Amino acid sequence: MLTSKQRTFLRAQAHLLEPVVQIGKLGITEAAVRQVAEQLRAHELIKVRFAREAPVGARDAGADLATQSESELIQCTGRIIVLYRRHEKKPKIALPGTKAFEVDESAERKRDPRLSLRRRHAENRKKASARGTKSTGSGRVAKAAAKASGPKAQSSTPRSKAAAKTRTPRSRAAKSRTGQVNEAD
Repeated sequence: MLTSKQRTFLRAQAHLLEPVVQIGKLGITEAAVRQVAEQLRAHELIKVRFAREAPVGARDAGADLATQSESELIQCTGRIIVLYRRHEKKPKIALPGTKAFEVDESAERKRDPRLSLRRRHAENRKKASARGTKSTGSGRVAKAAAKASGPKAQSSTPRSKAAAKTRTPRSRAAKSRTGQVNEAD
């Protein structure tokens, strides 16, 4: 039995998955159950799509398919269901709340681009204080150090053609419409 935190984690993991099994107009057959069981053995977490012509709805058939394939029904959205069954010998997915997840999380921590922004900033501040430099709070310690070292040499060419053009003065008629006409003009 999975906890709600584990189900949430598995839903997030399944988000980018494509359906690997499709249930057609014949419904849930023995061949479909075998196919689901094989895919669960290979992947642990799969999506199953029910065709429009399927004689049963995805929600009702999903629970039935989960019991027949000895798996957990994680999610049912429209005509797609997500099933999970832990591999007996070599599990690929480490679930939250398990010791394997804690070890796996600490190893992935440095490489994971989806870490929360607040956690990354805190880690960058710790690194900066260890080096003796100041962190800008946005995680850009190197840029702050570069600014502190002095200005860079400016190039003599303008950034763009639009920046190089000077603004042409407005005509006297345009200024009078906007009320910018001075007697000195």
